[in-house]
Amino acid sequence: MVVQLNNNVSLVRISDLKTTTLFVFKTNLRNLSYLYHELRLLLLMSQYEHIIGKPTYIVTTELEEGKSSRVVGFILEYYEHGSLSTTLDSGKPFTVRWKLGWALQILDALIHVIRGPDSFYSDLKPDNIVFTSPFDKLVLIHFEQAALLESERESAMAYSLGKILWCIFEGGSYTHNSMDEKYEVPANVVFPQYKSTPRPVKELIRMLRESLGYVSISQPDPTAQAKMSPREVVEASQNVWESRIFRMEKYVKVMSRLREGNYDKSDELLLGVPLRPKFIYVFQKLQDLARHEE
Repeated sequence: MVVQLNNNVSLVRISDLKTTTLFVFKTNLRNLSYLYHELRLLLLMSQYEHIIGKPTYIVTTELEEGKSSRVVGFILEYYEHGSLSTTLDSGKPFTVRWKLGWALQILDALIHVIRGPDSFYSDLKPDNIVFTSPFDKLVLIHFEQAALLESERESAMAYSLGKILWCIFEGGSYTHNSMDEKYEVPANVVFPQYKSTPRPVKELIRMLRESLGYVSISQPDPTAQAKMSPREVVEASQNVWESRIFRMEKYVKVMSRLREGNYDKSDELLLGVPLRPKFIYVFQKLQDLARHEE
């Protein structure tokens, strides 16, 4: 092992190959079901330029004598050019056209995913998008998935896509969508506020985020929050979570009616999820915007 990146991911070299090439070793000994699910997806999905490739090797361990070995991890290609998160937080300036290129690649990958074996990608965030070449070609990694009804998958992914677009065009990997989030890089703008995002992209983000259950709660400006007394911080946190719990409870009730087919137009408008645009629509809109930037 060269370096352990987190509890489940390490950078390694394989001595038998007699090379200095780095690989990623991934495991999840606390919950092997997640590991096996990701392995299954990676093996079943067709190769695609914006999706991480199939495992290079499967790692097993010997059990008791006479018993078969057990899969405990797998080896993946290592992408040395870093993540979208690192690039966004670097402060490097990128043109709108360049950012549109990233957004289109991510959407292209998601459209491929929803046509695949499980049609869902549950962990869309800048840390899980990496470059295969400097600041250019992107791929999605980390395919441990959460369970969700098939009819809801694209709509659920749409909300995360809205956040990714916000991160790209505002130039930071942060969202500051809860009171306890902390980031090493100071935020100049707080999600879902805008400073640099073009108007057409802002409208797409608004549409993608449309939902009662996931509406972001406005929070104090980071500078003002730093001046709050301990009591004011507690009261502000309490107000945030009371509001979120109320919205979540309402969301669950409306979703229940929606699944049973026992809902009316006001429920649908309140819920918002059925109104979120399809990825192909967002892709086409961003393509149109990219043409205007040429």
